[in-house]
Amino acid sequence: MVSMLSVLGVEMARLALPLIVYEIQRSEMELSVLRGVVFLPNIVLAIFIGTINDRVRRVFALRFYLAAQAAILLCTAWALKDVAGGLGLVLTLVFFLMAFFYASGNVQTGLVQQAVPVSDLVTANALLSGFNSTISVFAPMAAGALLVLIGGSGTIVACAIALFAAMLFSALIRLEDSPKPKGNFLQDITDGLKAFASNRELVVMSLVVMIVNGAEGIYATMLIVLLKSNLGVGDFEVGVVLGLTGVGAVCGAWLTPYGRRAFGVAKTFAMPIVLVAGVYVGTAFSPNVAVVAALGFLEGLISTVFVVSLWTFRQETVERRYIGRVAGISGAIFKIGMPPLIILGGLVSTRYGVVYCLLFAALLNVLVFAALVPTRLWRYKSPVDGNPLPAG
Repeated sequence: MVSMLSVLGVEMARLALPLIVYEIQRSEMELSVLRGVVFLPNIVLAIFIGTINDRVRRVFALRFYLAAQAAILLCTAWALKDVAGGLGLVLTLVFFLMAFFYASGNVQTGLVQQAVPVSDLVTANALLSGFNSTISVFAPMAAGALLVLIGGSGTIVACAIALFAAMLFSALIRLEDSPKPKGNFLQDITDGLKAFASNRELVVMSLVVMIVNGAEGIYATMLIVLLKSNLGVGDFEVGVVLGLTGVGAVCGAWLTPYGRRAFGVAKTFAMPIVLVAGVYVGTAFSPNVAVVAALGFLEGLISTVFVVSLWTFRQETVERRYIGRVAGISGAIFKIGMPPLIILGGLVSTRYGVVYCLLFAALLNVLVFAALVPTRLWRYKSPVDGNPLPAG
């Protein structure tokens, strides 16, 4: 419930804010800057957040992070009243919102690993992703409807209420934390870096995800431009299209354990990279909203298989005492390519149009997949691969 409510609040805000800004500014470049700022906290703060989470009581940290997000969203609702005068304050608030959102996600990674046996992690992550994806079906449509009914600021206040409710539900979590490191903070960071560097497959995965996430960021940004400018649909219809992406994600979460059992973690991680490139190409040449929506469903399904495989591999191969730091380091690498690639996508779109921008995203994925196949990650076999699925 905590994860679902927090995802609901932040996902609604992540849809509403770009739509509000684009409606006022009508600038692909400013929309791209806003999308890029969303990922900066993950890049510049992730290792520090992960180290802090490995040193504190995770349940109490989660409550603080959720309360902070609610407070920042209330400030954002106020700041939106003067967004026409410039994006500076909104961008600053979005930076801190996503910093605390990342911190709450990082601490939940540790809580899942702490609560679930290793053999059940793929199923647990798939279920968690399925629950969150179910919310992501509703969130875009809810955000679109709220924008029509109560406006931009009112929508952001509703997002804050969802985060506050998540904080209240977090009081029900009862888990004993593992022993915390008591040494020097910088030494803890160094130990985390060593633990990450020793996991060679995770290092390769992180570099792959760095580019794939950048391509996905271009797709997500240009999808709004394609729908609003090229196809001329309204905010609610945008929400419906994005909601169908969430439906695909629910299906992907359900399929992932079976794909993992049949093909192994390496293939269920790698194959979606090239498959989603085909979705980007199809979206670029879509003649109407129905085709875009159908392809969005496929994008959600394929991307979820990719993401759940990644999460599970990280939790299976990293010791619990290092999980916050390794998740922080790898998470920073995951996102480091997103701001420059999204901004580059905005420049390509401004000069050449949305179609070329989406084709650029597809090309990135194809090149990454071609580079991944010769590596030993493609041949990697986990001890968990091929195990029967847990009953129920």
